[in-house]
Amino acid sequence: MNSNRDNQGQLDITNIVKQIGLELVDYERILSILGKEKNIRVLNGIQYKPWEEMTLSHGIPGLCMLYAELNERFPKENWNEIGHQYLEKVALNLSETGIQSISMFSGVAGIGLAAVSLSEKFQNYKKFLFNINHFLLERFFYYIENITFNHGAFISFYDAIEGITGILNYLLIYKKQDEYYKGIEKGISALLELSRTIVVQGENVPGWYVPSKYQFSEIESEIYPNGNFNTSLSHGIAGPMTVLSKMILEGIEIEGQKEAIKRMADFLLEFKSFDKNRVFWKGQISFEEYKEHVVSEKNVIRRDAWCYGTPGICYALVCAGKALQDKQLIESSLKILKDSIGDIRGIFSPTFCHGYAGVYQILLSLEELIGKEYFIGEKIQLKKKIYEFYKKDYIYGFYNVEIDDKNGKLKDYDSIGFLDGCIGTCLALLDGEGKNRNGYWKYAFQLQ
Repeated sequence: MNSNRDNQGQLDITNIVKQIGLELVDYERILSILGKEKNIRVLNGIQYKPWEEMTLSHGIPGLCMLYAELNERFPKENWNEIGHQYLEKVALNLSETGIQSISMFSGVAGIGLAAVSLSEKFQNYKKFLFNINHFLLERFFYYIENITFNHGAFISFYDAIEGITGILNYLLIYKKQDEYYKGIEKGISALLELSRTIVVQGENVPGWYVPSKYQFSEIESEIYPNGNFNTSLSHGIAGPMTVLSKMILEGIEIEGQKEAIKRMADFLLEFKSFDKNRVFWKGQISFEEYKEHVVSEKNVIRRDAWCYGTPGICYALVCAGKALQDKQLIESSLKILKDSIGDIRGIFSPTFCHGYAGVYQILLSLEELIGKEYFIGEKIQLKKKIYEFYKKDYIYGFYNVEIDDKNGKLKDYDSIGFLDGCIGTCLALLDGEGKNRNGYWKYAFQLQ
């Protein structure tokens, strides 16, 4: 009986994702729905649009990822043809406007990843990939040569979303080719620089220190007048630690790499917090907390998600444990994560970045990483939780649920994006169904 229920669940999820895929074919309708004023979020005075068509996070490359995955699983259903049509839109736009960024989530690395996903094992889009990869490498070498971390770091210089970490995850696909390998070594060297000690206000601190003037917003600059240290997988030191660890697991290591990974892991382990005997991580550790070696209860916002908090950081620590061959670190990180899954805080959306789909995918990817099933019950519960958000009568199945900045209440937003929309949700659900995985999309989230 349990087996029948599981099979029915798999059938339902597959059909749901296919139906959403069919609805996403109509691009003009996408623009019309997402263009409504009610879907524009304002947070801390910053306006966030639900659609930026050339970005992986909120644009067409994310659509390409979904159709590539559907094609891998159902090759006789012509999903790749839809993906090809969307990639043609990207190519046309590039020819008209050029490329503004080389990053993963808003630039050419994300576009390249979308093309790789659709390429059917690199059989297609050879010229397209050659051109954008040549552009990316040229700009990446220039980018690396002009970065210094002597006085602290811009998060967007090094993180998984906009910086070196995200780009390295893309270059890892081409690690066997000499030109790309040189780019990987340059990127690793830059992250090792990030891990070295700098002096701030007479205090020795790690180079991933973020000064007040480099914070994301004026509000954060006011909260952290002396700067802080970001812990997260998306924007913080957990991201570089993960990619440096993944490189070692892929046989790529330069002098000082393991030492840098250990410094990053030790930092995260020292500055963890406790809530009812459960471990969690604040998103930022203030300069004062670092100086005093004590985590305070100030500015505690617990979010147990992929982007910030326990799930993403535990995934990063397991990767570090694998790279350092530290079984104790692996086991303790898995236990922390397992304990936290039953008490998830700060998320209320089915989506990937800061929702349940991201947590679900972390468990799936961790099991692949450690080579055994470890979260059987937790995966079932998370899949059920995501399924509860599904609205049969809603054209795109899953809304993005966010806090309305005006009244502080939860609000449903139309969002199809890879990062915080139905695409990321669908991809995680598909991955949970196993077999015939494409999987390139997971490089963007460091969960490959």
